[in-house]
Amino acid sequence: MKALRVLVTGSSLLQEPKSGDAIGSNTLHKFCGDVGKALAKHGHQLVLLSDAPQHVDLYVLHGYLSEPTRRGALPAVRVSYGSVTDTENRTALKFAPERQEFAGARFDDFNAEGDYPFNRVGIVRDVDVVVVIGGSDGAAQFVEISYALDKPIIPVPAFRGVAEMAWSKISRDQKRMWGRSTKALEHFYGDIYEGRGEEVVDLIERVVQLSRREAKITIPLLLGTEIVTLLAWFFMFTRGRDFAALAMPLLIVMMGVFGIVLRSLVRLFRDPMRDESARTFAIEIGLGVGLGVVYYLFFRLGGSSIAPDLDQSLKAGRFDSVALVVSVLALGASFMLEQAVAQASRRLAEVTETTHR
Repeated sequence: MKALRVLVTGSSLLQEPKSGDAIGSNTLHKFCGDVGKALAKHGHQLVLLSDAPQHVDLYVLHGYLSEPTRRGALPAVRVSYGSVTDTENRTALKFAPERQEFAGARFDDFNAEGDYPFNRVGIVRDVDVVVVIGGSDGAAQFVEISYALDKPIIPVPAFRGVAEMAWSKISRDQKRMWGRSTKALEHFYGDIYEGRGEEVVDLIERVVQLSRREAKITIPLLLGTEIVTLLAWFFMFTRGRDFAALAMPLLIVMMGVFGIVLRSLVRLFRDPMRDESARTFAIEIGLGVGLGVVYYLFFRLGGSSIAPDLDQSLKAGRFDSVALVVSVLALGASFMLEQAVAQASRRLAEVTETTHR
């Protein structure tokens, strides 16, 4: 598999077993080291922020650089610097002892300056996957940013913390989708068995592969869809009076799709680096068109100042006025999707309650 850029973050709030216990000590360090070794064996690139001893970065790096046969061929370890307000961005050289100990290793120090915590958006945007081991406040920020940017996340809930909360949200769907055992992520943190790090990296690669398979909506496709729906709408609007009964639902469909296209273009305008998922786009179109139909039913049920009697108005030659009202309803419902869902739910509840009285 092509080398991945892997951001590893987190910490452990667990008490380590006492020296001499059957399961041994420093389990967090050992686990992170095994993951680092497996990442090195597969030739992936590490992205790190903190060299503080309470964070996982340092121990993943030790494992990563402890493979002498791979060290010279490994990609440079990317290390973030920048704003002093970021608790993990110090001005001093990070990982200085490791640079000296592993003289053949290469480091790529980069600037992530910006207002904390927003400076982390650029870091997440530039990686392929985010691995969260335990973690607290800082890890929570990376999880939220990853969700917002639709970046693949690998939480390791065995060490509790933020990763455990993230795993509880995604585990049901992810276990089925990944098609792999997730024991390496979930199993008791003190049980460090042979090959656990390899299993974690196998899951990392699997998640990235699945995320890349998902179709993305491109800007040319959005623009093409926008033009086609507008042309179809103008045709229905100017010629639809001859087949009004069919034209009305077609107008709803055209404006429902058009509203969703506008939503997607607005999101891309606000964040040009965003990827629009084909699956999300299709779901939104379905919701937009469906809500347009619901609002059309409300329109017919409640009447309108323009067309109290819709069928009679269409026969009387007021097709244009009714078509505009229907189109605006469909466009508004699809473009303002979340608000339209809430309003439609309330209205449906009121209608249902009135009907049952």
